[in-house]
Amino acid sequence: MAIYAYCGMWGEHGGNDGLWVHTYDVATGALGEGRQIDADIRTSNCYVDHERGLLYMVDEIDAPFDKDAGIGSGGGGNVWVWQVDAATGNLTLMQKAKSFGSNPSMFTLSPDKRYGVCSIHGAAPMSCQTERDESGAWRIVPGYADAPIVLFRMNDDGTIGDVLDAYRATDKALSHMHSCTWAPSGNFFIANDKGTGAISTLRITADEKLELVGEPYRTGAGDKPRYVRFHPSKPWCYVNYEAANRLDAFSYDDEGRLSLINSDLVVPEEQRSSVEKDWRFESQDMKISADGSTVYSCFRGSGDNPTGDGGREHVGGFQGVAVYAVNQDDGSVATVQRCEFDDIYWPRGCDISPDGRFLLVGSLYSDKVATLAVAADGTLSDTGLRADQDTCSSVTLYEA
Repeated sequence: MAIYAYCGMWGEHGGNDGLWVHTYDVATGALGEGRQIDADIRTSNCYVDHERGLLYMVDEIDAPFDKDAGIGSGGGGNVWVWQVDAATGNLTLMQKAKSFGSNPSMFTLSPDKRYGVCSIHGAAPMSCQTERDESGAWRIVPGYADAPIVLFRMNDDGTIGDVLDAYRATDKALSHMHSCTWAPSGNFFIANDKGTGAISTLRITADEKLELVGEPYRTGAGDKPRYVRFHPSKPWCYVNYEAANRLDAFSYDDEGRLSLINSDLVVPEEQRSSVEKDWRFESQDMKISADGSTVYSCFRGSGDNPTGDGGREHVGGFQGVAVYAVNQDDGSVATVQRCEFDDIYWPRGCDISPDGRFLLVGSLYSDKVATLAVAADGTLSDTGLRADQDTCSSVTLYEA
């Protein structure tokens, strides 16, 4: 058995783009020396199809249209489909498909693998539209970038086929679709919109269209829902936020309608309030253990890029992983640990080893991957093991 760690790079805030692979030591959780697979992709999310040995990675870029080259020259970002060589960990690019939107943030397959869905983060607004207000006066309004959830038909070989539909938020606001995650049943998926604060349940109809189930769950203004993770066997799911100091536990019915169970903090409020003005407080990647007993959510409260140097300077604050125990009777969460770092800055991506013994955390600013040991009760201890990995945004462990 071989396990490989694929590390995506995201150079938007300084550093480099690209994709690397490392060997993984099952006994210790250590990563071996990395080798570069690609220097151009900018990715923060990877979806694994173990059955076909495929990796799907969004290329989070905004390729603009070229008026001279024609409208087909642009189209936003891409979704890259890679074939894994189980013997070496090398990847062969099978396809680079247009995402049909700027800055795609996540691509996932339906459990039956007939469909793919891609969330589009979109781009910044541009004041380029005019309209009349209620009084009839003309005004300039922002022209919001399109940020849909795009539905694709999947080909038999796992490549991405035609676009079937696109769902757009109905809010007249700047939408940033950040994630699209399928429920274990495959009957629906949940899309988190950082721009509008909506957590929406969507399903695919018999005529292969995207349909909103009920009304979206509305979070607080500016909370920015980020990821959702489903319990593997019970009707519960968990959402973290880029700007809110909490993790929410939800129950859902057969249609996917959400009901809040409870919330717990990421860090104590006094620690949260210690973040200085104009510094960032954010939850980042989140994982749930295979048995659904523990949720892990990376977080940071820190300053960066104070001198305009491309965003590579860390100036203090706190970084870590919040550990939550899941009550197996009612789905509620309770914080049991905050594992903080003193050498890992902007812990952005994480993954749990296939045997559940280690949590690997990639740091965007420290250019490292940290190995944390997972105890029987789900709590973490830092092994001190670090692997060099420039601008590490995501970590995906693949068991060949």
